[in-house]
Amino acid sequence: MRGRKVIQQQIELKRTELNKLAQLYGLQDERVLKKSRELDQLLNVLANARNCP
Repeated sequence: MRGRKVIQQQIELKRTELNKLAQLYGLQDERVLKKSRELDQLLNVLANARNCP
């Protein structure tokens, strides 16, 4: 349970970073796309954690 909370906090931080980068550089910038992939990975980790007992 505690691990999920940490992942959720990381997701919120990554989401904030992504939004800032997108505002600065636009949605097609490689930095934005890289941050988006990082966020996707964290979301997948959280989804997998929820599926495990």
